Amino acid sequence: MSRFEKGVHIPVDDLREWVVSGIAHPIGWTEETSRQFGLAFRAALDVAMLYSEAGFAVAIDHCHHLSFLDEAVEAHPVAPRVRKVLLLPGVETCLERNRERETKWFDTEVLVPTIKTLCREFEEESLRVRGWAILDTSGLTVEQSVDSLLALP
Repeated sequence: MSRFEKGVHIPVDDLREWVVSGIAHPIGWTEETSRQFGLAFRAALDVAMLYSEAGFAVAIDHCHHLSFLDEAVEAHPVAPRVRKVLLLPGVETCLERNRERETKWFDTEVLVPTIKTLCREFEEESLRVRGWAILDTSGLTVEQSVDSLLALP
């Protein structure tokens, strides 16, 4: 977002971690996990709308099923301004990036089964969805990924 005069990056995981008691982590997924992810994503949409209305370019960073995201976005007043992009680097790249993570307080190795499942589901889902730009970022740096994202029609 630093390429814009005014830019905001909203990581949904950060919003989820505002929960100080009773947080439902994605390891051992439950109905409560789904509810908390939904709350955080809807909060991200609210924040995105406020910043967008104030002239900021906004990116929401979230990993969830596309159908869930579509439904949540379409039910929100910000919907007409949303550009939906799926970064789909492939399972090996995701696993490598997970191994290199230093931003989590827990051992990210526990996420490996979830990453494998989500990557497979995203690949399958990407073949069916409409209205999403799909960008393969495997082998790309963050800067190169941003260049590719900004070059999308």
